[in-house]
Amino acid sequence: MTDRIGQCEFIALHGNPEGPRRLTELLSRPGVDGVAVWELGVRGTRFTLRSGVDLPSVQWAEYVMERYHELIGADPVQLVHGRIDYAPCGWQVAVLDVRRVRAVALLKSVGGLAQNAPSLGWLECDWDLVAVPVES
Repeated sequence: MTDRIGQCEFIALHGNPEGPRRLTELLSRPGVDGVAVWELGVRGTRFTLRSGVDLPSVQWAEYVMERYHELIGADPVQLVHGRIDYAPCGWQVAVLDVRRVRAVALLKSVGGLAQNAPSLGWLECDWDLVAVPVES
């Protein structure tokens, strides 16, 4: 299973996904002994993953970035990271932002995703994501 965010496939997807979890907040008031624990419910928190994918050429990076940016603010999408599909775990991800880290031309093809052959470009991006609970 290839690492992916929605329909966007990657050779590499680095970072640590964080699923929804029960969040709490401590409340205290001046002059009052002790603290209270306020339950905020089950929510996702923002996390960042770095993707890497080969491209037919470095010029394709602009086209690919346009496809990535279409996911910002769209409905939550499937996340597959390290061969784990998180949808059966009860959550997907909403894309908050995608930033290009590096787009470089390669001198020769050394493998990569089959649909991108010949792989003469490389694109790395940082994805800001938040886990969203979904019904299975």
